[in-house]
Formats: sequence, C-alpha cells, structure tokens
Amino acid sequence: MSENNKKNIWEEIDYSKPTIIEASAGTGKTYTLERIVLELILDKERNYSVNEILIVTFTEKAAGEIKERIRKIITEEYDKARANNDAEKALKLKSAIDLFDSADISTIHGFCKKILTQYAFENNSALSQEISKDTYTLE
Repeated sequence: MSENNKKNIWEEIDYSKPTIIEASAGTGKTYTLERIVLELILDKERNYSVNEILIVTFTEKAAGEIKERIRKIITEEYDKARANNDAEKALKLKSAIDLFDSADISTIHGFCKKILTQYAFENNSALSQEISKDTYTLE
C-alpha cells in the first residue's frame, strides 16, 4: 500500500471504548499515540483533557519517550495554532501543556502503584506502596 493510501489508525478508533495498541518494534506505535492524544485533546465532540487520558507501557524508557514526544507534539501544535491565530485550538493546547505533568503516562507497575495508593483505604491496604525489583521463583 502506498504512503498516500495508508489509513490513519487514530481516525478509525472507537474512542468510546478503551483501546490497546500492540505492534512490533519500529512500526509507529509512539507516533500513533502522539496522534491519538492530539485527536482526543482537539476533537470538539469528545473534548478530553490531557489528564483524562491513560497511557500505560512496559518500561520506564518507553514511558519517558512517549511522555517526551507527546509533550513535544502538543507544544509544536500550540505554536502553529498561535501562528495561525487559531485561538480555540491554541487554548485547548495551552491547557494540555499546563496540565501535562498530571497526565497518566507510566509503566504498568507505576500505574498499579498509583491506584493502590490512591485507593488504599478502600482496599484495606497500606497507604504507602513500594515497587519491588526483586524476583521470586515459585516452587
């Protein structure tokens, strides 16, 4: 399929349901995530805030890269919107930039720790959780 005939997966996703993107290394997962986040922030019907979007990955390295790239694309699009005098788009993107540090972009373990800590009282568990790097073998 030629580049011009490729479908953009972020245009075909049913955003009313959770979505999993699973693909081999180097196939454009992070690029697709950037576009999905941008789509969710800018779409007039859904109108999500960046801190309402959850992105979970396996490694700290991947989470850091995704976070860096999403912040970069939001900032670039904000600069373009300002240059084009698109006040509505610029306002949404500025809000995303301001709230970006509260965005849920983390590893699976980090997200689980956050939830366990946040709902410790309801789960009858310790208020402080620690992720162990130890490995255990079941016998």
